[in-house]
Amino acid sequence: MEDKKPILKINRKEFVNWYYDSDEIKSVGHKCRNTLEEGNEFVVTLDDLFKHLGYIPIRLIDNKEIVLKDDINDDEIEQPSKSYDARFEDDK
Repeated sequence: MEDKKPILKINRKEFVNWYYDSDEIKSVGHKCRNTLEEGNEFVVTLDDLFKHLGYIPIRLIDNKEIVLKDDINDDEIEQPSKSYDARFEDDK
């Protein structure tokens, strides 16, 4: 049985604003168009985005205290889904 990964608490709105900068918006638009040309549906979830992240800035993590110091490089966690799961939360 696989050990459970620690859960990073991430503010949903801050994550989306960071992830979808102007370059990413264009990329997603192209992916959406291409997918819809072939089928009837285009679905993106925050969990999918997290799973495929190359890195995440530590500033987006609400519970930074659980992040191992060895996992932080230049204020980022590289390939965070290898060591952590994510829970996206709304503003409090």
